[in-house]
Amino acid sequence: MNTVKENAKNANLTELFLYTKHIGLYEKFGWEFVEKVKTFKDDSPIERLYRLEIK
Repeated sequence: MNTVKENAKNANLTELFLYTKHIGLYEKFGWEFVEKVKTFKDDSPIERLYRLEIK
């Protein structure tokens, strides 16, 4: 996860977003749950959207 943050910082990004079906995993790494979203995936039509602030 540190590599992700460093690469984002080097690219001058201030935040990252991801969506996943995992619950509780990304919170451990500082990601903030935003909302549930519809996806294009047949096997997982609803997933969780997360945001990570890059400092």
